[in-house]
Amino acid sequence: MPPGLRVRPRNNPERGAHLAHRVAGLILLAYFAAHAVTMGAALAGASWAQGVAFSLAYNPWVRFIVGSSAAFHGLNGLRLLAVEALGLGVGRPGIPRPPYISGSLRAGQRLALHAVVVASAAAMAFIAYALLAWG
Repeated sequence: MPPGLRVRPRNNPERGAHLAHRVAGLILLAYFAAHAVTMGAALAGASWAQGVAFSLAYNPWVRFIVGSSAAFHGLNGLRLLAVEALGLGVGRPGIPRPPYISGSLRAGQRLALHAVVVASAAAMAFIAYALLAWG
């Protein structure tokens, strides 16, 4: 690929959000796959599945990780729907000039991303509180 076609701006939180969205989705996929396999096996009468299902359902670390992943993945997914389907916060296109900061990172999209991070952190704090208070 020619060097002029690939622009990688520094201080781009979109790249981090993209990676975190994918990782959260993979965590949710792994949890739901494990849940489906163990519940199916437990209903079929497998003795090993009951212990695994119990640890998936009642382990506070698993619950925190899955809840936090679901909160971030859901909130960031809503932001992505607003940006990609409705074009909200994308900004006006322009001719790239140094320092090569894309227009979308100067528009409302960055504010929406920061709002998603703050809301996800609040959701994670609530999940941690709920796990500590109610077990």
